[in-house]
Amino acid sequence: MIRVLTILLFSTFFLAAATKPQGTQMTRSDSSFTLTLTFTTTLPKEKLMEVLFTYDHTKNYVKSPSLSISLLKEEPRVNLIKYHYNYIVSKMDMEIENRISPDFNHFLFEQTSFKRTNKLIPEVISSGGKYDILKNENGKLEVRYTQWGKMDQKISSIFEKVIQMESVGFIKDLLKYVGTLESKTTVALKPSDQKIN
Repeated sequence: MIRVLTILLFSTFFLAAATKPQGTQMTRSDSSFTLTLTFTTTLPKEKLMEVLFTYDHTKNYVKSPSLSISLLKEEPRVNLIKYHYNYIVSKMDMEIENRISPDFNHFLFEQTSFKRTNKLIPEVISSGGKYDILKNENGKLEVRYTQWGKMDQKISSIFEKVIQMESVGFIKDLLKYVGTLESKTTVALKPSDQKIN
């Protein structure tokens, strides 16, 4: 019985090694905000960067009934993705440029354009962020996610909560997807299960 429980706990650890976002902090000053949080994953850093960067991965974890995305440009370490939000009160288009650092330790994203059809939604003057690998030890990465933005109006406490909820929700969706890849990576590490394509 103890052996069965040990196997189940061991399997659960590897099937859900990506942690929930931790240490979420948000600061705001008038019309600007910065949000940071950390998480861990057992994906190798090159694989994590591929997940963050590649459009085929991105469309698997960036999902919402009011959102559609499309790839505008993709080069080995730079791409451009368009996000189209179709809300009831307004439509919004945002283009985001993504970059991977040469050492695969940093992933940066930056808004290059923003349009909206209704001023009920605040205009995003500028926004961006990054993922920084803080530690890479014993097969586990510690990653810090930072997001920042500047609006065309003062950020209220209610809007601050909305930004935080949306950002943390996005990271949770990302980590859920990363968790499915971790289990595949763990299985693939067993020599008896490896296949050559």
